[in-house]
Amino acid sequence: MDIGASICTRSKPKCELCPVAIDCKAQLMGRQTDFPARKPKKSIPEKLAFMLIVKEGDKVLMSKRPPAGIWGGLWCFPQFDSQSALEEFAKAKGLTLKSNDPFDSFRHTFSHFHLNISAYIAEKTATPHEIMEEAASLWYNIAKPPKVGLAAATERLLSNLGSVLNKE
Repeated sequence: MDIGASICTRSKPKCELCPVAIDCKAQLMGRQTDFPARKPKKSIPEKLAFMLIVKEGDKVLMSKRPPAGIWGGLWCFPQFDSQSALEEFAKAKGLTLKSNDPFDSFRHTFSHFHLNISAYIAEKTATPHEIMEEAASLWYNIAKPPKVGLAAATERLLSNLGSVLNKE
C-alpha cells in the first residue's frame, strides 16, 4: 500500500488511518501538513523573438515554418533572434519600419520555455517578388483570410493588427 499517496498527504493527512502514526515525527510536532515538502518550481528559460510584419494594404507577408521545431509547418511572420537582425533584413529588402518601438510585445509560453515576442511593422517599398524570394512565403490577405494553419502567436498579432488598421 502506498501510504504517501493515500494517507500521508500534505493537504489533508489522514493520520487516524496511518499504521505508523505512533512513530510519526511530523504528528508529534503537529506539522503533518508540512510534509511531504513541496517540490521547488523549475525555472523555465526565456528566449527572445523579433517578428517582422511586412504590410501592404490589407496584406501581410507570412512564411511557412520548417516541419520540425516550434510551430512546425505553420504560417508565421518572419522571425529573428535580435532587433538588429530584423532591421538589417528590412533594410536589405527595401522595407521601412513604421517605428523603432515594437507594435506589440507579449510572452508566449511553451511547456519548456517562455518566448518573449516583440513585433515590428514595416511598410513594403519594394515589389513583392523582391521580398518573397522563398517558395514558402505568401501574402496573407487580412480582409479575406486564406485557410492556412497559423501559430497562436501569429493569430494574436493578426488580431491586434486588425484593430490598429481599423484606426488608420
